[in-house]
Amino acid sequence: DRQVVAAKGILVATAVLSGLTIAGPVLAIPAATIAWRIPDIVLARLARRTVAAADREIPVLLDLLAVATSAGLPPPLAFRRAVDAATGPLADELRSVINASDLGGRWRDELNRVGERLDLPDLRRLLGSLARTDAVGSSLAEEVAHLASDVREVRRAAAAQRARTAPVKMLLSCHVASTSANAPPANPVANVRPANPAGL
Repeated sequence: DRQVVAAKGILVATAVLSGLTIAGPVLAIPAATIAWRIPDIVLARLARRTVAAADREIPVLLDLLAVATSAGLPPPLAFRRAVDAATGPLADELRSVINASDLGGRWRDELNRVGERLDLPDLRRLLGSLARTDAVGSSLAEEVAHLASDVREVRRAAAAQRARTAPVKMLLSCHVASTSANAPPANPVANVRPANPAGL
């Protein structure tokens, strides 16, 4: 991406000039190396946050899709209605599927690409449900409703497990901190051996 490369160039140039001004070439080279990596680190962190936010939105998308398919809408139109009603990073990603299908692409192929890019387990389960209804001819409304219920139940159980283990982790942290604070200081006098008198 040109913008990323340009940002890296600006950061490297700034780091080199600052390093030369402060401490000469010894500091300029490491500073330039760190400056070159900063945009990649920032982008990777933003990508992780986006994927995490998209994962949190999957249950809502499934609920919307279940309502739309239960109303009798065909899968492409139900998917469009669900995405139009959703918000956030996941909805933004899925709107690219709708835009591509409007230009002649197959919406399920485009959805598979988004699924591969985000690599979210529950989104892959939705893709599996779509493929299964195509192959077997079963009701998509029933598949999606079951999936939505199952996803919420699994996440509820995971949240309850985290809530149960959180107090234990907090107690362990407090115990370690208390033990460290109450530990007696080292006595340097006790470790000093008396000098050996001359001749003994």
